Amino acid sequence: MKVISGSGHLAHEGKSYHVGEAFAGQRVGLHLDAAGRTELHFANVHLGDLTCDAEGGRFRPAAYLAEPAPKPTGDWPKTVRRKTAQSKP
Repeated sequence: MKVISGSGHLAHEGKSYHVGEAFAGQRVGLHLDAAGRTELHFANVHLGDLTCDAEGGRFRPAAYLAEPAPKPTGDWPKTVRRKTAQSKP
């Protein structure tokens, strides 16, 4: 059990992770999973994993936005006509 600082940071194993100001003062739980990742939990919700890279500690949310896929190339149909019950052939 750890407590998030007033600035939204969590200190763990000599590293500081920014979790978010919304969690300031809240108690969170840490769990080491079978793959060796440290999971961060709040009220039975898996918030994400604590990871380390060249820049130091990082908090990676369980759900995050990925870069959008590149726009398709080629000739795509500009309009699609749908037949409805009211439309006549």
